[in-house]
Amino acid sequence: MPQRYLFAESHVTLRTCDREQFALWSRRRQEIADIAGPLLESPAFRRLGEITFLGILSPRFAPFAHSPLFARTSKHIGACDGSRASHSLGVALIALDVARSLGCSPIVQRYAVAWGLVHDIATWPLSHTGEFAFSRLTGTSTSELRRKMVLGASQLPSTLHIKRPLAEIGVDSDRLLALFAKQPESLESDELYHFAAIVASPLTPDALEGIWRSGLVFGVHVPSPEKTRRAFQSLLFGPSLPPGSSGSVLTFWRRKSTIYRSFINRPTVMRWESAWSLAIGDAFPNISLVDSLHLQEESIVERVLSRGIPEPKSIEISRYKPPLEYLVRPRRRRSLSLETDLRHLQRILVTSPITQAPGHGQ
Repeated sequence: MPQRYLFAESHVTLRTCDREQFALWSRRRQEIADIAGPLLESPAFRRLGEITFLGILSPRFAPFAHSPLFARTSKHIGACDGSRASHSLGVALIALDVARSLGCSPIVQRYAVAWGLVHDIATWPLSHTGEFAFSRLTGTSTSELRRKMVLGASQLPSTLHIKRPLAEIGVDSDRLLALFAKQPESLESDELYHFAAIVASPLTPDALEGIWRSGLVFGVHVPSPEKTRRAFQSLLFGPSLPPGSSGSVLTFWRRKSTIYRSFINRPTVMRWESAWSLAIGDAFPNISLVDSLHLQEESIVERVLSRGIPEPKSIEISRYKPPLEYLVRPRRRRSLSLETDLRHLQRILVTSPITQAPGHGQ
């Protein structure tokens, strides 16, 4: 079938993209392997290499999915968002750089790397597009699934367990899960406290990598993760902030707002992705949790296309989380003061639900 041939080409492009377009991370892979090799090479993590970062929003699927993101442009030609494995590798490296620059011990550096590699370990095929469908079908949220994988729950096969690889690199499962709770005060007496504060902040290593990666796809210039990270850390853990560098933090947040407002949270895009999520649910009504995690993205897309997709205009928004907007307060702020700490930063870089009805606008 012509579709299968084109999908096969796309699949090669995904692997090549991870290695070449995101060489910033792939050329540093050995750094992570030296710290967390058993986790990096585990079947649970390697599974992420088959999952496209942006799901159905990816330019990888634009020729088949009738994407409103690329309908009137050739922007997707040559663009690539890569895989969740590549993204997670980048997040782990940013987290490692954070820990190193803060002077953290090798133990904390190990937890930082593990956090980066594990943060998306429970991602379903087609990323967030698939998450809405499969989490509802299986009655399992991504946070619940990640916990099961970290703890080695009996409901999952051993190939999806990461408790043993974590133990092999000296990472305690419960302490790692505490980092995902985003309650740094619970770790105040733990040497992980400062890193826990970072991953509970608005500027997590996950956000720095994911928004930069999305900007490459959508043509929005986002400051490099390294530039934003340095400004953020200088701001919070000084002693001094280089003149003008706080602008990188504000620019990052405003570009994040642009990416969500103009692309991911555009009403027509939200309805279209919702139609795909609902169609995936209809196409796999009785699938088990384990089987849903091992589906190939190509087979999902082909099955949905063969069955048909609901008319986007006729459905409600159905997404893995409500749409949010990202604001700087006050709106015209140009810089951050040296007195800005995490508490102040969370009042400046604001996340709030979108109040405009999704049926309005284009």
